Amino acid sequence: MAGILFSLILPSITFYLPAEKVIYYTTNQIQSQTSAGSEATIQQLGNNSVLFIVLISGTIALLIRLIFNTALHLAKLVKMDASRKDGFKIVATEQISSSFSFFNIIFLNSNVEEPEKGLIIQHEMGHIRQRHWIDIIISELTLALQWANPFIWIYSRLIRENHEYLADQEVLKNSDPSLYKAVLLNNMIKLPIFNITQPFTYSLNKRRFDMMKKREIPFRRKLKVLVIVPVILAMVFAFSVPKPLPETEPAFVIVEEMPFFPGGDTELLGYIAKNIKYPRKAREQNIEGRVFLRFVVDVEGNAIRPEILRGVDPLLDAEAVRVVSSIKGFVPGKQNGNPVEVYYQLPINFALPN
Repeated sequence: MAGILFSLILPSITFYLPAEKVIYYTTNQIQSQTSAGSEATIQQLGNNSVLFIVLISGTIALLIRLIFNTALHLAKLVKMDASRKDGFKIVATEQISSSFSFFNIIFLNSNVEEPEKGLIIQHEMGHIRQRHWIDIIISELTLALQWANPFIWIYSRLIRENHEYLADQEVLKNSDPSLYKAVLLNNMIKLPIFNITQPFTYSLNKRRFDMMKKREIPFRRKLKVLVIVPVILAMVFAFSVPKPLPETEPAFVIVEEMPFFPGGDTELLGYIAKNIKYPRKAREQNIEGRVFLRFVVDVEGNAIRPEILRGVDPLLDAEAVRVVSSIKGFVPGKQNGNPVEVYYQLPINFALPN
């Protein structure tokens, strides 16, 4: 059941992956693609409309069938007398050939006798206690919405088979396996009609008998289910949508009004000298030198995107980048009277006292 819910939720979540958007067009290409694209769009709209009508028609038909079957069983319940056992309603009638559970109600063929009757009731109670009817409703609604997907039909059948295995285990806790198998064989040819019920004889095959003999799975073997994690990650990647990185205007090198730090370079170098921290390892190794950097003064006067033009040592280079990244308060450069981003170069000298 978790698989169906996951398949419904995952497509509704959009995952974005950063991607650069680079498109090159010539004038002729734009004109030819515009005319060809218009014709393709009209044809695609027509095909999509037909496909949409087919999908909606199938969904409506399956929903009508589901509603009709539910109403039919409710009508039967109104006309028949129900008894109670351990808090469950039991309707015994000759009008059904095979016993089944419907929500929290057990429909039982009145001709069935003990001990077969008791085992069938235990089986159907197992379905009701584990609320299998909720899984069936979700499965049927999903089937109506995704009826064109062949895997949903397979998945729905596997869910019902799993329900039978679970209900069988409930019966076998207090019953003789040989007797229970005999009861199943007696009901083998009595097949149900309506999909919204939980029939006693659903999926009566050798595998169901084999499941009755299986022991509890060790914890280590249960961990094998973790192999599904890479599959889930692959599905997340498959549903991801490339998200173009935000386009930024390239910074200017020369503008009409160049950016400057209040007080000039003297104040700027004074700020750097005050805030710089000579790396301890560089000091111990007597590493000195001048680091040349380039950064961008943005429209708010902050130093952003620093990069090393010529470095000395990774320790000194990293400290130079750190200090420059903290600089704020520039008067931004202007072009045509508007503030713009401008490159700014700066040397930082690292020197140890003699």
